[in-house]
Amino acid sequence: MSVFISYAHEDKTFVETLGANLFKRNFHIFIDRWELKVGDSLLDHIQAELKDCSFVCCVLSKASISSEWCRREINAGLMRELSERRTVLLPLLIEDCEIPPFLKDKVFADFRNDYESGLDELLNALAKISNPSLGRVTSGPYHNDYAVSWKYAPGKLLVEIYAVCFSKEQEWSVLIETAITANQLASERFGKLLSVNSDYAVSVVLGHIATASSDPQMVLLLSSAERVDREIRLRDRKLGFEYTISIQARRLGADPGKDVVIHFGGTWKNICEDYVSKTPKFSDSESAQAFELLKDWNK
Repeated sequence: MSVFISYAHEDKTFVETLGANLFKRNFHIFIDRWELKVGDSLLDHIQAELKDCSFVCCVLSKASISSEWCRREINAGLMRELSERRTVLLPLLIEDCEIPPFLKDKVFADFRNDYESGLDELLNALAKISNPSLGRVTSGPYHNDYAVSWKYAPGKLLVEIYAVCFSKEQEWSVLIETAITANQLASERFGKLLSVNSDYAVSVVLGHIATASSDPQMVLLLSSAERVDREIRLRDRKLGFEYTISIQARRLGADPGKDVVIHFGGTWKNICEDYVSKTPKFSDSESAQAFELLKDWNK
């Protein structure tokens, strides 16, 4: 995961300390003083990093809010939030200053009185919004907590999704376990993408099979505590990909005294879209590598 740090050079001591702390935790950090060499184009490098980074941390201080350059970087982060529909911009407050109007509705990591406390807040935020394998999607009164895991061996792919569907208005919930297996061609494509970016490889699979959300078998009638099973096959005849989606659902909690109908198709689609939205896009170098690996399919 890559993090771009937007800051005024008056705050370089704080930024270099923060960069070192994030680097120790395996984040790729872009700080202009670290990355640029004599003769490099400052504008080109910053534009490229702002485009490819996973998150933009904007350091808020008296110096940065008066910097035209910092405002441009913050605006670039906000524009990406709008286009990608996910959190990109993370404000870090290091001293009392006038918060720009377009950032006032955001929660910030507060470094003013306690550096370690601010760092913990930032790390918690990064973990919460950058881990696509865990999440919650909401549809009306219902919440759907999910977890995604996968296993891969050459020519053999298994993706598992666990979801708990519940509402505060009900005394019951539904546990749904989904296992997705792929044929050899689809598994081979996953393996090639896996060598570039694992989260993106999974997001490609989920994005592909989200089309199964409209299948009538995604409507589950749960009339007792017994498990309900479904199996859906999805084929892409053009590419030769095939997926088998095996679903097991079970009702938990109090018996409402009547059948429970779960329209899992909408939940399934929301889970897939949530996972994809939290997966950073390929960088230019990763895109080139993926295209080369998949060129036989891209023809």
